Amino acid sequence: MAPLLAELMIKVIRSNGHFSQVLAVVPVPASAQRIRERGFNQAELLARYIARELKLPLLSHAVVKKLETPHQTGLSREERQQNLREAFAIADPSEVYGKSVLIIDDVFTTGFTAAALAEALLAAGAGPVYVATAARG
Repeated sequence: MAPLLAELMIKVIRSNGHFSQVLAVVPVPASAQRIRERGFNQAELLARYIARELKLPLLSHAVVKKLETPHQTGLSREERQQNLREAFAIADPSEVYGKSVLIIDDVFTTGFTAAALAEALLAAGAGPVYVATAARG
């Protein structure tokens, strides 16, 4: 499904003038445990297609999920926000410094994942930061 969903996302990204200044694509990182469970990171699969089509670098290792957090599904709004506080770290700030970044995620529910990741990117000197998701929960 990733190629099909990515194509739909690319159409939206191209139709939105704000995305024209993006210099790099960053997938929402998954923890090592989640990747072992699923066998893949769905955000990275989408980001790979999007970066290739938009001819932008994919910074799939620029951000790491430093905390093993419970699944967001089934958590209250407050629990989701607390769950992701300080969950992300920038592995190499020089990769994102001074770059406008497009975060790619699969589902946007409360926005806390995107906000936590954007906060980490901005603190490392990236900016502006944009978000594109395949679905809204």
